[in-house]
Amino acid sequence: MNLEIHYPLAYFYAETYEGECTFELSVDEDNDLNVTICTAVAYRTDLEIELEHVLTDYDLQLIATEIYDDLLNSDLHEEFIQEEYNNKLQNAYENGKNSRREI
Repeated sequence: MNLEIHYPLAYFYAETYEGECTFELSVDEDNDLNVTICTAVAYRTDLEIELEHVLTDYDLQLIATEIYDDLLNSDLHEEFIQEEYNNKLQNAYENGKNSRREI
């Protein structure tokens, strides 16, 4: 499968179908990238008429895995790691500020 990624959109091209999907990215506590497919539509390319291809769970998992492989350790992945780190710092600051008591 071939992909063209233009976050948050990806175009995919398989042997008998092609299409596009929207996806979300996040990072977990270990800074591993998480890919969530939001919407996806595909059309058959092996027929002379335009016919929608029904994507299976396997197809969607394959697309998500391809996106993951392409974006792992990319600049976009690094941006998400930095953003998550900044959010943790901000939350820690806010929690500390809110827990102070006046004497």
